[in-house]
Formats: sequence, structure tokens, C-alpha cells
Amino acid sequence: TRTAARSSAAQAIAFVLVLFATVNVATAQQTFFWVGGGSNNWGLSANWSLSSGGPGGAGVPGYGNAQDVAIFDATSGNPVITTGFPVGAPGVGQIQLLNSVSSGPQVTFGIMGGTASTLQVGGVTGSTNAPLFVGSLCKLFIDQNVTLQVTGVGAATASATIFGDLSARIGGTVVNNVAQRFRIED
Repeated sequence: TRTAARSSAAQAIAFVLVLFATVNVATAQQTFFWVGGGSNNWGLSANWSLSSGGPGGAGVPGYGNAQDVAIFDATSGNPVITTGFPVGAPGVGQIQLLNSVSSGPQVTFGIMGGTASTLQVGGVTGSTNAPLFVGSLCKLFIDQNVTLQVTGVGAATASATIFGDLSARIGGTVVNNVAQRFRIED
């Protein structure tokens, strides 16, 4: 009976360790780069890489962790993303549009004729980077039936830092639900 008790205890400990490891992996914050696998779907893993210009299939920002960072850079092209946004609060931790020396991406979030969608940006715990960053030479368009909503800022002093262009057009909406203001620079 003593051996059976030790065996049961060992199995319980092993189960708890495996469970902890699984939960820990599922909640780790990741940084994803849009590489666009030929689709306009945010929710398609083939469109996201763990490195700039790297292979797609890395997972999807905001699907599993609200601290994830979604980056669009010079290798991202000019995507028009019309479907597959994370559903439910808070979505992703940060959205960043990063420029190169001579150019930056032009990113459009829009759902033409479909059901309205809200993409929430909640900030990253401990980060001083604004939840929304649009670099110089970059353009972010929020189009029809999409609301981009900043719901938290982590440790950042601004809810958005805009050096490039941010436009809400054709029924698109940008909402700032936090006390910090947008920081817009020329």
C-alpha cells in the first residue's frame, strides 16, 4: 500500500507539472509579423511569422493571448485585412506599423458589407510602448464596419504614438477608452 501511495503521488505531481507547462506555453506573449500568405484574413496562421519576412504559420496574434504584439513592417506589403479579427476583449496588446529608411506599410482594416467588428488593443503589461504605434512613412486606415478601440496602455504614457498617418474613413471608427492621449508628431 505504501508503494501504491507513492505511485499515486508521483502521478499526481507529474500531472500538475504537465498541466502547468501547458498553461504556461499557451499564455506566453508573442510578437508576430504580418507576412501575408495571399489572404486578407487576420485569423489565418499562414499570414503571420515570428520574424520579419519569415515563414508564415506561426500562429495568430490575439488568439490565445491578449498581450500579443502584431507588427506590420516594410516586408508586409500593403495589406487590406477584412476578416478574422480577434473576437472578444482585449484582442491584442500592441499593433505596430514600422518603417524602413525609405518606406513603410500601408495597412487597411475594413469589412466591406459584412458584420461590424471591433479590434481591441489593450497594451502590454510592463511595456512603455504605446498600444498603437504608426511610424513615419506608414499609413493605417480604419474602414467600413471596423472599430479600432484602445482599452488599456500597460505602463505606456500615451495610448497611441502616430508619426505617420492614421485615418478613420468610410464608416471606420477609432476609440480611445483610456485617460492617456494619442501622441501625434510631425
